[in-house]
Amino acid sequence: MTKWPLFITVGQVIIFPYYLFWLKNSTLTFSLFALIFALFSFGAALGYHLQQKWTMPIALPIALLGMIYMLTLDVESLYIISVMQVILGFLQGYFRAWHVGQETYKLQVVWHYVIVGLAMVALSTVTIVVPQIFVAIYGFMLVICAIVMALKKCKKK
Repeated sequence: MTKWPLFITVGQVIIFPYYLFWLKNSTLTFSLFALIFALFSFGAALGYHLQQKWTMPIALPIALLGMIYMLTLDVESLYIISVMQVILGFLQGYFRAWHVGQETYKLQVVWHYVIVGLAMVALSTVTIVVPQIFVAIYGFMLVICAIVMALKKCKKK
């Protein structure tokens, strides 16, 4: 399981520009974009804080992150987007707090930056017409990761 957190954090950084592009287009104005993105930040702070108080199997927030990313394909309502931002922020904050507590975190942080840099250079050569598709594909990959993680944990028991 030690490589899953690295895959997830690298993926989150790589899709982040595409997610922001989708969010900016969905909110129509920069002011609304900033306010809705603030919801993400507050949700992340809450998720980080609550992870230190109670825990759940880490596969659950990863699966939920994936499902939220997949929803970007079909959501246009600002109310739903606002709720998605709070939930997404909460889940990312929760995951980050969990990841920081892992023994491999310090090693993975270095590789995280190297892999993200290489991936972003590669992506700069690709034209992506619809950012939601890229975000949704990553969401699907997160759900698959969560299922594999949960199955491995069940086998160990």
